[in-house]
Amino acid sequence: MKSGLRKEFKQLRDSLDGRKALDKEITDRFLGSDYYKEAETVMLYSSTGSEVSLDEIFRACMRDGKRIAFPLCLDKNGLMDFFVVEGENDLSEGMYGIFAPKAECPVLRADEKCLCCVPGLSFDKKGYRLGYGKGYYDRYLSSFKGISIGFCYDALVSEGLPCDSYDKQVNCLITDKKIYKFNSKEDFKNG
Repeated sequence: MKSGLRKEFKQLRDSLDGRKALDKEITDRFLGSDYYKEAETVMLYSSTGSEVSLDEIFRACMRDGKRIAFPLCLDKNGLMDFFVVEGENDLSEGMYGIFAPKAECPVLRADEKCLCCVPGLSFDKKGYRLGYGKGYYDRYLSSFKGISIGFCYDALVSEGLPCDSYDKQVNCLITDKKIYKFNSKEDFKNG
């Protein structure tokens, strides 16, 4: 069932008009949030294909002096960790053709003041996501203590998605239309 949904949502996302303008709406909403203002570390992802672009958020984090980390897939079995980067020169093409931190970058010791940006093909109104089926983010988020924020175009938000016991909710979802909050943490309750 999930594989059929993945194909459907990927086609829908690929066909969306005006993604650049939608990305700007999402970026502005995120950068204006208390989630971003309160975070000491922002854990980004390198967008690929028609994913919500975080390029402007990366630049804003650098301007604002935030500590920045990107994920690195450590194996093909779903193991991933985040590594601190100083700028674009610390990224190179990694597994699955996605830009990732270079091996010499330090491992991030994530804490409560970390904000993890989570990609997805779709999210539902309970905070569950439809990812790409490898389980990297679900495994990582299972022990993550900070705030997780999903990024998705509003046209791809679902009423409900099929989920398994290992699927992890995000604390917040930011779209081009609104901010959805789910099981928010006390430190960021005004996000």
